Amino acid sequence: MKWVKSKVRVNGKIYKGEYPEPKKHIEFSKIAVIIITAFCMCCIAFNYVLAFLEKTNVNEAVTIALITTILGTVIGYFIKAGKENLIKIKKSKEESEEN
Repeated sequence: MKWVKSKVRVNGKIYKGEYPEPKKHIEFSKIAVIIITAFCMCCIAFNYVLAFLEKTNVNEAVTIALITTILGTVIGYFIKAGKENLIKIKKSKEESEEN
């Protein structure tokens, strides 16, 4: 276990000292975006097979569904990540002002 020097805020009070390094974890939303994007990429590859077999009706419908899924997932994730980054920046500015 690594120990790092840091400041910890508890009930409005700031304590300085050595504390265990926080565990790094992957957020659920990142995992979901990776899985959905990988699935959609596989489906896009499958579209080329459908185009080769001249199944244009199915191909068009699948392509439209994939594009909306990819765009909805990625844009939603970018908005969520952007909000989180803005909150982190705001907190870091507040902490730097206090010191």
